[in-house]
Amino acid sequence: MNEKLLLKLSQLFIHKYVVHNQKKRMKRILFTLTLLLVISFSNAQKIEVDSTNILTYNGKKVTLDLTPDELKKVFGKPDRITLKHNIIWTYDKLGFMVYVKPETFKINNITINFKKESFDFSPKELFKGELIIYGSNITEFTNFIELKSIETNAKKRNMGNVYGIKSLKHSIWFFKSEKIKSELSGCEINLI
Repeated sequence: MNEKLLLKLSQLFIHKYVVHNQKKRMKRILFTLTLLLVISFSNAQKIEVDSTNILTYNGKKVTLDLTPDELKKVFGKPDRITLKHNIIWTYDKLGFMVYVKPETFKINNITINFKKESFDFSPKELFKGELIIYGSNITEFTNFIELKSIETNAKKRNMGNVYGIKSLKHSIWFFKSEKIKSELSGCEINLI
């Protein structure tokens, strides 16, 4: 009888030990998944031109009169700076560039890369964030027909491989991919 009791107690102990370890393991897994989720959202980026023609980056307003220091507060420090016709701030990990006018040091445009480009100032990685133009989510798979459906009182122009939308504060240009004509290679948002 002692053997049966001892066997039952040992089975109960083993069961509790296994259940306890499974709960600990499950807590670790849940903690890791939560941490990964938080990290992925902390790197999330959103560029938007809303219905009132306000351009924002992660909720921060972007205007023509931002100084270089204010630009760094909005976008962060660029990975590289290239001097061409403009001063080009390249954000390699974010997949976009900010063009600054050399004579005024004011922002000229933001260029977003959906496809790899071969320029020495092109971002090393592609844009993975959200691009929202007048309420429409724009991705590399957005086609020109979908761009035409963006409802706004902006003037729309179609010029072959380039589709443009012009409003009072911005001209927005979408570029077709050279390789896959049904996809976009990028978008340029000019501040007027």
